[in-house]
Amino acid sequence: MNTSKRMIVRYVETILDVCCIAIAYLIANKIKFGRFRTGILNPEEPYLTLLVIILVSYFIVVVLFPTRKYLLKRGFFDEVLNVSRLHLYMMGITFGYLYFVKESTQFSRVHMALFVIMSWAFVIVFRQVLKRLITKEYHRSGANEKIMLITTADCVEEIIAHIKETRNWYFRISNIAIIDKDMVGEVINGIEVVATKDTILHEVETLAIDSVFMHLPSGYDTFKEELIEELRSMGKHAHVNIGAYNTADELQVIQMLGKYAVITYRGVYHRIR
Repeated sequence: MNTSKRMIVRYVETILDVCCIAIAYLIANKIKFGRFRTGILNPEEPYLTLLVIILVSYFIVVVLFPTRKYLLKRGFFDEVLNVSRLHLYMMGITFGYLYFVKESTQFSRVHMALFVIMSWAFVIVFRQVLKRLITKEYHRSGANEKIMLITTADCVEEIIAHIKETRNWYFRISNIAIIDKDMVGEVINGIEVVATKDTILHEVETLAIDSVFMHLPSGYDTFKEELIEELRSMGKHAHVNIGAYNTADELQVIQMLGKYAVITYRGVYHRIR
């Protein structure tokens, strides 16, 4: 997956966590005291300072103890363990700080208990909501990468089935090109066949296609090499299944496309100047 998209998801996850922590803190404050003792109206109350300490502790945990699994690859049980560990470390740092500065007696234990329980629950729930929004809504939108699948008639159904099994939120197979048979106009698993071997480049130029995914058997090496060069000159990326193609190039990147390991040949971009 594109690293920038992964980082965007990570940033959104962090912002969502901070919002959940702040909201849980304010709700716990309201429940315990019947009003918001944040210290904004009354500077003598240290509860705003405590919120800042908790948020700083959160960022310390995120930096020093990063999550091993990516958000969309974590199941519900993994998420519960991850959030539990996050709150354990976060509150450990917070309580440790309050102990050393000898200010722990200024804060309500009931308030802190309510905050921890609600923050733990909020973060879990809203991370699940974020996963659903990314995997469902983004995938349906026009913002994800649209890929043309180039393959043979005997492989196409298996490839599409494998790709649909994974959480491919950042791309979708929008069109199909069958190179060993004229199947233009047919629909396979809800995806239309739009090109044959001779019309691929024309369709890539005319349709809203960002890149192509080649999954071809041996015997098409020359065709693949020529097509890759044409696509790169058009500024399109070419993803090639590693099992089907193996050659060196300074602009190739190995990455995952669903369940398939691919070599991506990056398109050549010319700067305006």
